[in-house]
Amino acid sequence: MSTRILALDHGTVRIGVAISDDMLMIAQPEPYVPAEPPEAIE
Repeated sequence: MSTRILALDHGTVRIGVAISDDMLMIAQPEPYVPAEPPEAIE
């Protein structure tokens, strides 16, 4: 089993996502997630 790191960058409009390679040297971007205002979360 390999270890990888997931990075999240929480912004006001979207949440950036990146994941490291198996050697923990380089992070590759993944599709972003739209950020929801706190009132929208139920």
